[in-house]
Amino acid sequence: MYNVIVADDEKTARELLLNLIQKREPDLQVIAETENGSKALEAISSTHPDILITDICMPGVNGLQLCQEAHNLDPDIQMILLSGYQRFEYAQEAIHIGVSEYLLKPITPKKFHLAVQRAVTRLDNARLQKRNHLIKNLSSGKITSVADLHEIFAFSRYYLVFIRQNGLLSRFHTDSMHEVYSEIEEDVIFYGRDESEAFIFIPEKILSQNHLPSTIQHLQNKYFRQSDSYITAVYSSVACATCEIPSLMNQIYQVERELSTPGESQSVDIANTYSLPRTRLNRDEIQHLENRLIPLLDRANYAATLDTILTLFQAWEKEHHSQLWLEHADQIILDLITKYGVDEVDCTVCDRQLVQDIFENATSLDILANNLLQLYRELLTSAQTEFDITSRNSFSLVTTYLRNHLQDHITIQDLCDHFSVSQASLSRMFRKHEGASFVQILTKLRMEEATKIIQETPSTLIKDVAAMVGFDDQFYFSRVFRTYFGKSPSTYAEEVLSN
Repeated sequence: MYNVIVADDEKTARELLLNLIQKREPDLQVIAETENGSKALEAISSTHPDILITDICMPGVNGLQLCQEAHNLDPDIQMILLSGYQRFEYAQEAIHIGVSEYLLKPITPKKFHLAVQRAVTRLDNARLQKRNHLIKNLSSGKITSVADLHEIFAFSRYYLVFIRQNGLLSRFHTDSMHEVYSEIEEDVIFYGRDESEAFIFIPEKILSQNHLPSTIQHLQNKYFRQSDSYITAVYSSVACATCEIPSLMNQIYQVERELSTPGESQSVDIANTYSLPRTRLNRDEIQHLENRLIPLLDRANYAATLDTILTLFQAWEKEHHSQLWLEHADQIILDLITKYGVDEVDCTVCDRQLVQDIFENATSLDILANNLLQLYRELLTSAQTEFDITSRNSFSLVTTYLRNHLQDHITIQDLCDHFSVSQASLSRMFRKHEGASFVQILTKLRMEEATKIIQETPSTLIKDVAAMVGFDDQFYFSRVFRTYFGKSPSTYAEEVLSN
């Protein structure tokens, strides 16, 4: 709901505007009506409306002067200026001031409605952009003020639920194009740093504590249906006050980072007692790893080195280590390969990114171990796959295959199996040719295909467009679409139809 002030010196004109707003504009609420610019300016100063609707010719402070002062007070205010004079200089000055809509009298209901809707859309987009910016800051611990929190959260208390599919967010993740946000009108607020996670803020008023477990299960099934994936869910069964959200959100992120274990679905309620696995190898474990690998690397016995690493992973699988623990083990192995392996071995930043991609996409420890072993093998033996990752033609084959399977729940492992190539090689190809991960490229192709479908047949239902590009949930599809294009798919379709 947006607050409106109406200013017109003619009573009948004001009554007409008020009647149009009451009957046709459910998004608007008139908080003041005035017969001159001076009173309108006083009302603007005290009530801070979202929209000003004013006649251009009024005694004292005229409409143009009023708009100028209103803009000075609030640069974001939407101004609809009504004029009975078709004079170019009026329109020119209105544009210069920042008037968003300039309507000539007599005002028809249709023209007025369209002008109001354009103003509401601009307000919605501005509010959404501001809220999304605040949520992003909140996720990185940059928001502490109560005022900022109330800009995001309309209710007094919320349940917090975090769900992530497969591995942790890559530490190389920087692309805001892959963040996912809820729409402005949604009471349940949704945020994901990428498409593989959902941080959900559920108002206490619309959900009882007893229904929280079933709601979490429903959310998992709704957003993450990949059958062979694993899920890490962290939540609080006790609703928190708005001012408590930053600290609780930070705690949930931290618990998820330490809890995530490749191949194992887990759920933790931080309102109850819980335990977390270790995140780093201890001194004895590091010593054991070095004792097993250094002698083999020193003798350049790389086959035995790889066999030993495989044996270690098989033992670790039984011990249910966290991803952070396994990342630490991988870091030690890569450091040993760099230090004691063949002279030309050098683990570049690209290789570190590939490791993060491997952890992020692995759906089990077995797949994780096999893909890491492929990377170690390539580093130690400089083994070249028959599938030339440097070739543009090879990359075109991959993207063509993806485009032909956008409607499927395709994974990077499916690509590896189809092209008989290691995940390390495939990830390296994506990084080389697109500077992005498999998930980022797949989402990009899906969004491109969605716009193509809408352009060709704008009357297609949004849920059908979503299904045609591999999304089971049309609302989640709409969130991702807006992140990419700054507008919802329905708005995009309306623009195509109007053109």
